[in-house]
Amino acid sequence: MDFNQSPPQVTIDPQAPQVFSQQLASICDNEGNLLFYTDSQTVWNKQNQVMANGTNIGGERLRKVIIIPAPGKAGKYYIFTLGFINAVGDYFIDQHLVYALVDVEANNGAGAVLEKNKILYKNLHGSFTISAKCANDIYWLVGETNESVVSGIATDRIYAYRIDANGVSESPIISSPIRMSSSGGYKFSPTSDKLVFSYEGTGPSATVIADFDQLTGKVTNLRRIASCCAHVAEFSSNGTMLYLSQDSTLLQFDMRNGDQNAILNSRNVISNSGSYIGGLQLAPDGKIYISRANTKALSVIEKPEQPGEECMYTPGGLPLGTDAPYYLPSFASNLLYNSPVNRALAGEDKILCVNESIRLGNVSQANTTYRWEPANFLTDATSANPTFQYTNPTDTVVVLTYQVTVNDGICPRSDVVHVTVHPLPNPPQIIGNLVVCPGTQGVSYQVENATPESTYKWNIQRGTILAGQGTQGILVNWDSIRVDASIEVIATNAAGCTSQTLLQVRVTERLKPGIPQGATQLCLSNKDGQVYNVPYTNGSLYTWGIKGGVLLSGQGTAQVTVNWDSEGIHQLWLQEDNRTAKASCYGTSDTLTVTVEATPFSLNLNFVSIPTEKNNQVQVQGQISGFFDFTDSVRIYRRQQGAVNWMKVASIRPTDTLFTYVDEEITSENNPYAYKLAGLTMCNEPVESTIHQTIRLSATVTEAMNQIHLSWNAYEGWGNRLAVYQVWRRVDEETDYTVWATLPADVLTYTSADITDGFIHHYRIKAVEHTTGYESWSTTATLEFLHALGIPNVFTPNGDGTNDTFEIKNIHLYPENELVIYNRWGREIYRKQNYEGNWQAEGMQNGIYFYEFSTKQLATYRKGMVQILR
Repeated sequence: MDFNQSPPQVTIDPQAPQVFSQQLASICDNEGNLLFYTDSQTVWNKQNQVMANGTNIGGERLRKVIIIPAPGKAGKYYIFTLGFINAVGDYFIDQHLVYALVDVEANNGAGAVLEKNKILYKNLHGSFTISAKCANDIYWLVGETNESVVSGIATDRIYAYRIDANGVSESPIISSPIRMSSSGGYKFSPTSDKLVFSYEGTGPSATVIADFDQLTGKVTNLRRIASCCAHVAEFSSNGTMLYLSQDSTLLQFDMRNGDQNAILNSRNVISNSGSYIGGLQLAPDGKIYISRANTKALSVIEKPEQPGEECMYTPGGLPLGTDAPYYLPSFASNLLYNSPVNRALAGEDKILCVNESIRLGNVSQANTTYRWEPANFLTDATSANPTFQYTNPTDTVVVLTYQVTVNDGICPRSDVVHVTVHPLPNPPQIIGNLVVCPGTQGVSYQVENATPESTYKWNIQRGTILAGQGTQGILVNWDSIRVDASIEVIATNAAGCTSQTLLQVRVTERLKPGIPQGATQLCLSNKDGQVYNVPYTNGSLYTWGIKGGVLLSGQGTAQVTVNWDSEGIHQLWLQEDNRTAKASCYGTSDTLTVTVEATPFSLNLNFVSIPTEKNNQVQVQGQISGFFDFTDSVRIYRRQQGAVNWMKVASIRPTDTLFTYVDEEITSENNPYAYKLAGLTMCNEPVESTIHQTIRLSATVTEAMNQIHLSWNAYEGWGNRLAVYQVWRRVDEETDYTVWATLPADVLTYTSADITDGFIHHYRIKAVEHTTGYESWSTTATLEFLHALGIPNVFTPNGDGTNDTFEIKNIHLYPENELVIYNRWGREIYRKQNYEGNWQAEGMQNGIYFYEFSTKQLATYRKGMVQILR
């Protein structure tokens, strides 16, 4: 039956084997293409070939078989079926449930059975069913066991086996909701929270609805809905309706109210005529198909979710052209669940620009919740179709992935959408004269930061474009006197994103030339030959004025060359004159101030320090004063102690007057490292900082004297401004370091007798500079000690002040302990938790005693003998 078509097409494959079996099962991919099928004894692939190792898989052809995807194992599937271990005449005993594992991708797609005849359990006493809630890769197999004959149990019980990415559990979850002697007809609802079955018991037999907990595997809350026993049951695709057969009668129950009386009161007789009903099965098209004995068609329930006659029961609705099977194949019910949420819709992938907005998702559905992750840049993360707007500035393409989870209250579904955000082009900067004479022709305007991949559209107010539309520069003819003239340029990059700039222009007789452009901070070495200019306006005459320098060339034009005098503050300005057919115009610029200095440059290192306990970083902080060459910047150099050559490790922009850099390419515990700054000024003068060197700490131990020895190299770079060295320590689980000692600047060693303060000691040295408080941390030195317990075998509690207590060496390091003392007859005479070594054997006679000493830290205990001598 091909459900890719409606109604489903019934075909016979002439290449398929002719198999006599009442139980068959098949499995397809998501597009409905056949993968393989089985009769519970043999497995055939989609080419109708027996799979490798695909015979005698352990089933019996008269019994149920179900195929499910193997959770967490792509391309692999489980086959569960029933068989018998023994048979006596026509009577079968020892019914057992077996499974096999199939790999459809093995043998170049021909498939193979990897495992077979795997017995799950041997005393199944009825049928079984399988389902998973919301296809969440955790399945449950539920069936009954024949334990009513077992002494001490005396009832059949329901076993549930969990099937997940770890495989098929061998330990069942056992439920015994009612005393029964046999049961059958087990069927999960598509939502997997309900279970229907029939049973015979010590009292009235019944068909019941039960609750099933997908987390625990427990079966509870049985509600009787019909008498027992040979019923076939099926749920509608959303689990709201249950259909039950009684011989040839077809019944319907409404499951939306879980109360037993409500279910019983909803009972509808859908059909009470026709032959015996052998099978009810929900299909992928959401319809329920019914197999009746001695017919050549399947009856159909067209709309199983509708109550009563509205379910549209059609006798013989699907002709088969051959005898209808007595049974119909069974499937994991969750695979056929039809949620009111057909699927989650995050929408098509989006491409847009920074600051643009767009809707994600789809139309909201009733009784449904939505959750978008992440929520960044969304107007409402709980909406079905929130608005997305990316407002962060960016120079690169940003790709964001959003997942929407749609939940109908039973099963969540998810979908993702990718949003690609392209950066805006840099806002175009327009160069040109902002004040022009009325009637001026061919005035040039340019985009200063133009990029080759961008195009430019110009708009002119109160003027006309003479040439250049679509390029980075235009020529403009201006009209009569106007105060509302303007130029707008719109830049569009390759992704179609735009930025725009509007420039106000005054068309007036009173000109205002721009301030001269050129160097304003100069060294003595490059004060001569400096070039200054203003935007040129066609037809204008430029008269330059200067104070503190000499005009070498360019008088009358928009660009001049200047030799400045010696150190000091100097000035440059100009007057612009323009005569057109409409007006005579003039105006004077603002004055440019130029400073010539001798040596306005310096580089300083404040400190170098080891910022973490990992010893694999050095923090470098420094300051830059003056103006340095942007093409070379300021460089940080490093060399290892004892090395001659310096290695460049980073460049710092000269605009970062105070900077911090972390060097992550070192191993500071091996050697100290020296650092310096170097750069070229704008006058091509080399400048270097003083050299600073890190501190490397070493630690040794003299255990016989209970001493720790620390030594370190001197910090270099502060000279006589180094104030003190501080010894900092952290022991065991302490989170913070504390100051352990403060030493003068000329002391580079420290010895302490604190070895027994803990098992793991961490030490660091901090150098402190006295004028600014700058700090430099050393590498970390770590020492580990065993600190074994020392338990004496004799002590003398005679009050002489020597050996008066049962003192255990290092006991202060094991505070969570317990000491118990026994006499020679095994009677407990002393017990103390958190023992501190102060027992004096009060009231005890001299002699031999026995102890047990346990500690939480060691997770064990010690036993021994101690003698008391007074």
